[in-house]
Amino acid sequence: MPRGTRRADSRDRDGGAGDEPGRRHARGTATVAAVAGVASFANLSIDKSGTGYTLTASATGSAAATSGAFNITPGTATQLVYTVQPTTTTAGATITPAVQVTARDAHGNTASGFTGTVAVAIGTNPGGGTLAGRRRSRPWRGWQTLRRSALTSPGRGTRWPSQRPD
Repeated sequence: MPRGTRRADSRDRDGGAGDEPGRRHARGTATVAAVAGVASFANLSIDKSGTGYTLTASATGSAAATSGAFNITPGTATQLVYTVQPTTTTAGATITPAVQVTARDAHGNTASGFTGTVAVAIGTNPGGGTLAGRRRSRPWRGWQTLRRSALTSPGRGTRWPSQRPD
């Protein structure tokens, strides 16, 4: 490495994140040449939310430096994901465990700031069933649990689409 070059180092060598809460990926230029003794990293980003990230900088002939801890917060919700899938249940009985839908950002982080109403409906309905129970709810910290949901007619292969109303 040329003299005066600073490197933001990472355990997984993706560049930038020294301490990684979970498995996180830093992006951006991880090696730049210092100008007048200063190395600037203008395009670094981390794609996973977490608390307590640090960056580590190192250069040949210098002691390494560790940044202060900082947090990465989730982005805006872009998708809904079933985090507890519906299970096989007797017709008319409450589906247990409760079905759960989570709002996620583009990187798969739980969008904890999402507060929109989430609605579920029967997608594929081979038995002509009717969905009973609470079918709309407002999420808390990015996820929603649908309790007291039941199908009134039996059927195999029923899909449960979930949508975020606009």
